[in-house]
Amino acid sequence: MSYRAEVYSIFIASPSDVETERKIVRDTIHEWNMINSNNKGVVLLPLGWETHSVPDMSRHAQIIINEQILKKADVLVGIFWSKVGTPTKDYPSGTIEEIQEHINAGKPTMVYFSKVALPQNFDPAQWNEVKRFKDFCKKKGLYCEYNSIDDFEKLFRNHLSIKINEYSSIDNTADSDEIENPDNVIDLLHDSKKYLLLFHDAINHAKQHKINEISAKLTGTFRKIYLYKELYGQTIMPSSHKDVFDELVESYNDYVTTVQSIIPLLNANRNSKEFEETQNNINIKQRKLLDLCNSAWKLFTGGLGGAKLRKNGGLPKT
Repeated sequence: MSYRAEVYSIFIASPSDVETERKIVRDTIHEWNMINSNNKGVVLLPLGWETHSVPDMSRHAQIIINEQILKKADVLVGIFWSKVGTPTKDYPSGTIEEIQEHINAGKPTMVYFSKVALPQNFDPAQWNEVKRFKDFCKKKGLYCEYNSIDDFEKLFRNHLSIKINEYSSIDNTADSDEIENPDNVIDLLHDSKKYLLLFHDAINHAKQHKINEISAKLTGTFRKIYLYKELYGQTIMPSSHKDVFDELVESYNDYVTTVQSIIPLLNANRNSKEFEETQNNINIKQRKLLDLCNSAWKLFTGGLGGAKLRKNGGLPKT
């Protein structure tokens, strides 16, 4: 069945010593699409020179990559371990050139540095360039370090969900009319608890189509909660409300990341230790989410400190 979707391109920039991490980025993007694209109306497209470049002998290879692929990217993921790669005319490496050009274009750039022990045959000159570029990133913005391949996979899953929420959830302003009345927000919080419980039960017992159906309702509900926070969090929302909603959205992103990790295990051995550990982790995060939904609900219904909910064009006064 066809559906309309926004497409966001994610360029993967890295030298050859982080091939495993490159594969993890692609696999994580494909998993995200499988779980979320239909529900959110968003499709993520991983881009790389090895899959999206076309042979062209008219100019230097890096210039061609920049023109053919990099300019089309919405988000860039850069990954480094022991080296930066082959130098270009203007930069220490093609990877660094891609990152710099993307930053210069004002586009979101996610850079990761591995803290795994260096290989025995590492090139000291290349390693010095990695450290030099890390120093640049430290002054320029915020980068992320990871301690292992598993650590990178967990971090990137979480970061990808957060980044795409920044893109897609707030853009759908058509939902704003549905949340301008606080009573509607109360209904959303009630629905979020209901769908959390249904989704949790579906993961354990239902077939994939039922999981997708409930996931769509859960995602839609939290998208509207996120939109409420973004629209009113800096203006008329009391600080007590904002703190709870900030934690609620953050915890939901964390919950989704953990749920994504169990999806590949659903068709495998559900009696495995890995499945049991992931399921226990999901249980913990689900309970936290339910508690946060209850806290937000009490704020809106006057359950905390006897606060009264007043209406001003449908919104609570500070």
